[in-house]
Amino acid sequence: MAANPDDFSDATMEHDSVEMLVIAPSLNHVNELTTVLRNAGIAVHPHQVEALDELTDTMRRRRCDLILCFGDQNHNDIHATVEALRESDSDAILIYLNEDDDPANPAVELIGQGVADIVNPANKLHFQQIVKRELRNLRLRRRVNALQTELDASEQRCVHLIEHSRDAIAYVHEGMHIHANPVYLRMFGYADDDLTGTPLLDLIEPDELAKAKKFLRRLSKTKEPLVLDTRCRNADGAVFATRMEFSPAHMAGEPCTQITIRDQGDTRELEERLAQLQRTDPQTGLLNREAFIECCEERLANEADRRNRFVLLTHVDNLREVYHISGIRAADSVIRDIAGIIQSLSPDEAVLAHIGDFAFGMLVTSASLAEAETLAEEIRKGVEEHIFENTQRFVSPTCSIGIVECGLYPRNAGHEYIGLAYRACEAAAGMGGNRVALYNDSLIEEEMIEPPDAQPAPIESDEVLTRIRHALDNDGFNLVYQPIVSLQGDTRENYAVMLRLAGEQGRTIMPEEFLGPATDARLMAQVDRWVIKNAIEELASQRREGRKINFFLNISAQGIRDQEFLLWVCDCLRDCQAKGAWIVFQLKEEDVRENIQAAKQLIDGLHKIRCQVALDRFGRTPQSRGLLKHVDFDFVKLAPEFMDELAENQERQEELSAANELAQSFDVKTIATAVEDANSLAVLWTIGVNYIQGYFLQDPSDTITFSFNGA
Repeated sequence: MAANPDDFSDATMEHDSVEMLVIAPSLNHVNELTTVLRNAGIAVHPHQVEALDELTDTMRRRRCDLILCFGDQNHNDIHATVEALRESDSDAILIYLNEDDDPANPAVELIGQGVADIVNPANKLHFQQIVKRELRNLRLRRRVNALQTELDASEQRCVHLIEHSRDAIAYVHEGMHIHANPVYLRMFGYADDDLTGTPLLDLIEPDELAKAKKFLRRLSKTKEPLVLDTRCRNADGAVFATRMEFSPAHMAGEPCTQITIRDQGDTRELEERLAQLQRTDPQTGLLNREAFIECCEERLANEADRRNRFVLLTHVDNLREVYHISGIRAADSVIRDIAGIIQSLSPDEAVLAHIGDFAFGMLVTSASLAEAETLAEEIRKGVEEHIFENTQRFVSPTCSIGIVECGLYPRNAGHEYIGLAYRACEAAAGMGGNRVALYNDSLIEEEMIEPPDAQPAPIESDEVLTRIRHALDNDGFNLVYQPIVSLQGDTRENYAVMLRLAGEQGRTIMPEEFLGPATDARLMAQVDRWVIKNAIEELASQRREGRKINFFLNISAQGIRDQEFLLWVCDCLRDCQAKGAWIVFQLKEEDVRENIQAAKQLIDGLHKIRCQVALDRFGRTPQSRGLLKHVDFDFVKLAPEFMDELAENQERQEELSAANELAQSFDVKTIATAVEDANSLAVLWTIGVNYIQGYFLQDPSDTITFSFNGA
């Protein structure tokens, strides 16, 4: 949020205090000036320089915002200080302190040459106002310089993009070409030097000149983009039809007009490539899970299709061990190697997919079950005998393979065949792994043959509380991670961290089942601390391996009210050798509204230790604007309700667009949650949402393996 220009607690924009050098022979002078400025609300950090020969060296070693120089009778000191300031190339403010109020003071000539002003320190109110004014000016100068740097960098990026664009782009000023990209030059058959200074009308077919001149007169009277459909002539005299888009632009700080001629080539290949990328797992190049399920449903739709078709599921037995011992890069390398083994041994017509962190799927046509079993055994043996990189650090990976003979087990959905293969794979793993197992009905336990819509019986609150307390005392929770991916080119690896609770017989208890009882029993502050401590330990470990990962961590309403929470976070960061800048804490909008003062205090403290803060479930209430106006957030996570039938519901799209625009108007980045399909993604891209999170990208996983470069 914008800073108040009169608030000098952050007068230099990036630092908490004003670094002040005082050139004075006595420490008493320094103390008096410091007291006067602090009484005016200016947080100064003073440093005394007794002799001028110390000044240059001091300015080289220290950041400096304000220099106060006491004058002597001959004003030699101020002349020397001005010279030292010039040599240092510092933007610090220099104020000359002199009790001589005579306008004929010879030092007056230095104002504008390096001296900001001459002040009588005895006039304290005047001194305070002069310093405030100059600090305001310093802030503005630094801000302008920073913006100019950003503008220059943006212009360089734009130039680079234009030069490598598939579209033909040129710039004209007063009807003359001043620049064109290579595509434009090739289109009209010119070299760069030949086109510069060439009138635009020289490129228009003579029969079209009257229409073009009329268009250019209309263009000169508006700042709106306009389109001209015309015929042009290249340097060789060839005539071709084209559509020129004209829009206002600037080049080298001067106003001009940009002409864009869109690439009219056949985009079918690009569209096919994008469609293929949506179906491909970026880590292995195989199909992803959604595409594999679709393929199974298409090819196993009826009894004739299922005949001689087999689904094989290959599960890596000890990838988790590889991950924990040797890290993410080693685990990724193992996955890629196994994908290569499966590809090399599979028939050409087989459908292959990477369907999970540890699992590969295959749909294959074989003459017999024996042939399918032989293929599975070859894959198992190939993995067992493969020499993996860095195997000296972990047990060499093996795999368990489950097979389903589709013709014997009619099913209505592709994922059901994967489920059957997984049951066979579990049976192989239960027998020690590194083996092949065939699915049959004996593998289905009684609880597995309930009606499809049957849900597990709800767990009693007392039992849940017992499990929560046991998990807090014995590290019985599990963390899972879901990627948060930028739609605007940011490749930083952001993950939302979520919590799971282990239940009986391997069942996972989801947050909606245990957070309510934990809240009622006032255990959420303890749950928050368990999650944050374990997440920071994992984050520090990932960072030590060189990954630039950031975590989004939840804070509950009870955590917001926890008076010792902030100090505990500081201790946790120090103990784990982690940095606050790696973490975004997220607070629900409802919790912030109900605990506004405690939330503001906590958020201010988190920002001081360089943590960022996200407002979760944002945008569904009229109070949303007020929260952004009064509380400083870095992100908002848009309420998941926005995503319900988003692609088909125009009214919901408008609501989401308004919430997104509101947040971004406060310079807050937006994250769409619960994104589950490509159609919704297209809407979010159009609206301008900054980031997305949801099952469309990846299910929450207990390993951190998402490829952001391939997203």
